Amino acid sequence: RRLVFATCVFVNAGSVMLMVSFPKHVASQALCLALIGLSDTGSLLDAFIIRSLTSLGAGKCAPGCRAFGALSWCTCAPLFGLVQEACGVRALFLMYSPFLALSLPVCLSLPIDRAYSAGSTSPDAVTEDAQAQVPKRPPFATRLRLAVRQPRWLGYMSVFVLVGFQYGLGFTYSFIFLKHDLHASGLLIGLSLTAQAAIEVPLFSVAGRFVRALGTHTAMISCMAAAAIRFSGYVVVSSGWLLLPFEVAHGYVFAVAYTVIAILAEETTDDGLQASMVGLLNSCTQAGRIAAVAGWGLVIERVGMRPAFGIASALFAIAALPLCLQLLVPVDGHSFSFRTGTRAPSFNLAFERSREASMAPANGEAFAMAEVRPKNTPTSHV
Repeated sequence: RRLVFATCVFVNAGSVMLMVSFPKHVASQALCLALIGLSDTGSLLDAFIIRSLTSLGAGKCAPGCRAFGALSWCTCAPLFGLVQEACGVRALFLMYSPFLALSLPVCLSLPIDRAYSAGSTSPDAVTEDAQAQVPKRPPFATRLRLAVRQPRWLGYMSVFVLVGFQYGLGFTYSFIFLKHDLHASGLLIGLSLTAQAAIEVPLFSVAGRFVRALGTHTAMISCMAAAAIRFSGYVVVSSGWLLLPFEVAHGYVFAVAYTVIAILAEETTDDGLQASMVGLLNSCTQAGRIAAVAGWGLVIERVGMRPAFGIASALFAIAALPLCLQLLVPVDGHSFSFRTGTRAPSFNLAFERSREASMAPANGEAFAMAEVRPKNTPTSHV
């Protein structure tokens, strides 16, 4: 694992340096961009951190640890905006590789080997009777296939595609909008990133409790409402400074989505699927980003920048409709109802019961999956 991670870091850093060194060679640019995408270590590092904390009995602290990354983001983004204004964009790419290389020893200092060997028992220390009582786990590919076939995981994957779509719009076309439509300076663009990450610092410290209290499904749907609010600002504001309050919505989405990934990864630790689930959900996010970058440019060319953001806001508002129904319509569950002022039902109930049933042993196989519909639960709620 250490060797794979270190190799990806060096390939990533070297590809960025080559891309900057040969800016006029289209083939080398395409190759470098492909290598940069394939060697990204974000999901690997997330999995290492979550697994290391889990092995120490502190898996719930993962979102709080991520707050340090948000703090760094808030601090560095305006500084890099000033560097870009003074030295150009090329200087930022030249700075990237040394910073990445400096972070490598810190990342490799994580107790990776101990974390992934924690909980494993030597066969010599287990009696034959005990071995007979422990069900044999299916192969990794089988466990992963059975896990992702559950409606619960398919729902998560779909929502993370929408989250990635929001990231693609925000991290691509928002900067173009700021620079060319609102004529924002490099400092203001950096401050827009600071506004995005500012809420993450306090939110990450309570994100675990917040998401568990709200429910992971409800929390993810609330991200759709936050995206709708954010992109509505791009329609109505006429100044980059007035856009900064709307950028806070991105910080909420990122903190909640990261926390949900950490919680789901912690749930799959015993199945040996922790890193795979982190990578799978991050892959869904990246798929959404690709769709946004590749497809939304056509919408902008057809209707213009501001109307395109208006369409995006409307689409995310539609995606958030289940949250509105959940808050206003009483069903069986645990979310808050504004109608009664008490704890009211949630759409999460059917999914949670289905998961509990699917993870229970069946016919002597520890990982037999079963889809169970709770009694007296209307089909629409499921």
